[in-house]
Amino acid sequence: MLVFKIDNIKPLVSDELLNHGIYLHIVHATTAPPHLVLSINGKIFALSTKGPSIDGNMEQNLRFLRYKRVKTLFVKLKLPLLISSTDLLKKIRSIVTAYPRVDIGIATCLTPIKEFCSEIYQTNTQDVQLIFDLFPKLKDQQLVDDIYHLHLEDDLVGNDLLIDQYSVFEVNECIHSSYKYSRRA
Repeated sequence: MLVFKIDNIKPLVSDELLNHGIYLHIVHATTAPPHLVLSINGKIFALSTKGPSIDGNMEQNLRFLRYKRVKTLFVKLKLPLLISSTDLLKKIRSIVTAYPRVDIGIATCLTPIKEFCSEIYQTNTQDVQLIFDLFPKLKDQQLVDDIYHLHLEDDLVGNDLLIDQYSVFEVNECIHSSYKYSRRA
């Protein structure tokens, strides 16, 4: 199995950090595939099989992540120079709500994040299908400021995390399983 390395990871020492700036959250970071979320100034935006989620509360999210001991990375992205916070929030709301939900062949949790990076940072995302495709592009554009972790102390090698790479097939299987499970409930 191939592995993907994310380096220079620091512990999350202050929740307040996450209330300022743009963060890519890699939730269940050691699980294939993880769930991907974007936050802007403490408001959380995501797409799941249940649909779009906008303006989520960072404090509630962190309480949940701590209570469930969810292994999470928070990748801080540089703020774009000429776009206000208000415009960033309008843009991400528009992008996330353009999709009814995660669905095979239509959208994954990465889709709105990929679109946001394309529109805000002019990141070339045409060949991006997985976080392993997007993350190096963000690093190459020098958009990654810092990376913080929650509950990954036992998984880090020094300040680095090695993640098993997964495939689009595995993402689709996860989506399919989620729908099968939700129909039973």
